[in-house]
Amino acid sequence: MDVPSTLVVVYDAFRDRLRSASIADIAIGLAAVWAFHTAFQATGKKSRTTKLRGPKSNDPFFGVSKELFRSADMGGMYEAWAKEYGVAYEIPMICGERRIQLCDPRAAAHFFSKDTWSYVGIKGMKAAVARRMGKGLSYGEGESHRRQRRTMGPSFNSTAIRKLAPTVHKAIDKVKAAWEASIEASGNDSIVLDVQKCLDAFGIAGFSYDFNSLNGKPNAMISVLDSFAAGMPQSAFSVAVSVLILVFPIASNIPTQRNQIIQNKLREELLSFGGEPSYDQLTNDFPYLDAVVQEVLRLHPSVPELTREAAEDDVIPLLEPVQTKSGEIVDSIVVERGTILSVPISCINRSDAIWGPDAKAFKPERWLEPNGITEKAQEVKGHRHLLTFGDGPRSCIGKTFALAEIKTVLSMAIRNFVLEMKDGPDTKVELSRGITLRPKVVGEDGIRVPLRIRQYKG
Repeated sequence: MDVPSTLVVVYDAFRDRLRSASIADIAIGLAAVWAFHTAFQATGKKSRTTKLRGPKSNDPFFGVSKELFRSADMGGMYEAWAKEYGVAYEIPMICGERRIQLCDPRAAAHFFSKDTWSYVGIKGMKAAVARRMGKGLSYGEGESHRRQRRTMGPSFNSTAIRKLAPTVHKAIDKVKAAWEASIEASGNDSIVLDVQKCLDAFGIAGFSYDFNSLNGKPNAMISVLDSFAAGMPQSAFSVAVSVLILVFPIASNIPTQRNQIIQNKLREELLSFGGEPSYDQLTNDFPYLDAVVQEVLRLHPSVPELTREAAEDDVIPLLEPVQTKSGEIVDSIVVERGTILSVPISCINRSDAIWGPDAKAFKPERWLEPNGITEKAQEVKGHRHLLTFGDGPRSCIGKTFALAEIKTVLSMAIRNFVLEMKDGPDTKVELSRGITLRPKVVGEDGIRVPLRIRQYKG
């Protein structure tokens, strides 16, 4: 949750709790803040940043931030504006702030390549990171960030992950045994479980800490993670946790018939191996498993956008020209120091203009077919042409670990179980916005997605 979203929550809380005349005082105070901010901007020197077109807002204080925060599909909104105003456009935010959205692969690659140096975290967001997570890798900029990443890097390379593989397999075997025991104890051929409660594998392998989530006992760390997802200000928290948590419910959030065909095809590939695959085999010898994982990561990034402030003047190149407010057609935009910019990851990962007319469809085959990845998508410079793990010097350091664990978990689950939505294919799943995105069933309390699980018997 970024700064505008946090302010929206605060504002709504005041509005809901204060229905008396004092609400007028609050409104006056907010209006005064907006007026002061606008006046301050107006008295400053004229900005050299390229004046871009963009949507207007009927809300003089919040701009479009409330509309974005309350949207069920923030990426879809960004994409619609990109179609109307071009791949780089300007949106009004809190207190008259203007933010540039970069929906262009070439612009995004330039932006990410200079992250931590030319583009840095916004002060308010960095302060929130420092309070909750300390001044570590997520907080650092420039040389400080590079030094910390260089120190941590060896713990996350393929050699280190390969050594962790037996620990991960042991944890996954624990999940398998717990599910089998629960099915047997139920006296039925299936049970309903919240499959997000499989954190043991990440905890044991990543931190040498057992969450004990499978035995149903309360755990303080799980409560903390759930509270983070329930509305804490967003920071650059490790993508690995949320990707692991998302993989089951999101992969199953597909119409049942299509989902069954995906599960069957994936199960055939996994069962044909005839044993427990090693880290290297999971990485290299299961093309359809790899395609399924890539497609889940493409459609459901756990961090929907990345926002930074320009620390110096810059010129950002564009793959596709845009029209400025004055009507000029430009193939690059000038950015002055202090300008706020954002890359909407969920938009770029799912854009029709970048990925083609089937961009919104869950289609693992696109990763296997010749020319399945469009030329424009190949301009995206993140991992496998995705921005789910970010890009550049601040790309997710736990990427290799996350991918290995996702594939290990899926391999176990699909080979041994059949997964279905508890209430059938029409079950609605929404995303809860916190430090990262977490799934939940619409209308149910808590951040959980219960799935019906039965053993696969051939």
